[in-house]
Amino acid sequence: MAVVKQADGFLVAVLNRNKSEFYGIPADAYADLRHKLEDIELAQIVEERIG
Repeated sequence: MAVVKQADGFLVAVLNRNKSEFYGIPADAYADLRHKLEDIELAQIVEERIG
């Protein structure tokens, strides 16, 4: 948790022998990403229905 706190809201990558094994993002950033993906999906539905 100390590393996550030091990341100050940025992505945290966990490495194993210099290979990324895990990425962690703050909950707020994840929620924002989910909302943006939902907006993209809804825009695609609108585009399909329009034309």
